[in-house]
Amino acid sequence: DLPDEGGEWTEGGLGRRDMESIRRTIENAKGQVYALYAKALRQHPDLNGKFIFELVVEPDGNVTRLKLIQSDLGMRELEQQMLAKIAAIQFGKEKAAPTRVQYTFVMIPS
Repeated sequence: DLPDEGGEWTEGGLGRRDMESIRRTIENAKGQVYALYAKALRQHPDLNGKFIFELVVEPDGNVTRLKLIQSDLGMRELEQQMLAKIAAIQFGKEKAAPTRVQYTFVMIPS
């Protein structure tokens, strides 16, 4: 399967998922990712930067093809833990083609 001109997968003639609903689902789940970051901040108070990842939301709502695109954090173990939390996000079943999404979390100490 190949992405279309916009970089999205559209297999079998089905439309892709609504990007706003994908964004809402990721935003609702990001607390778990930020909890990992907050824990790491206790030992590394200067830890900050962008965490950019890509995933595909499958018709069954599962995440596949998850990969880290860029991270300014520079802590491989933390990045892997964050990706594991993202991989567990459930988007819900929908009659839609697998939809590729690139997303950025900006980690800033509060």
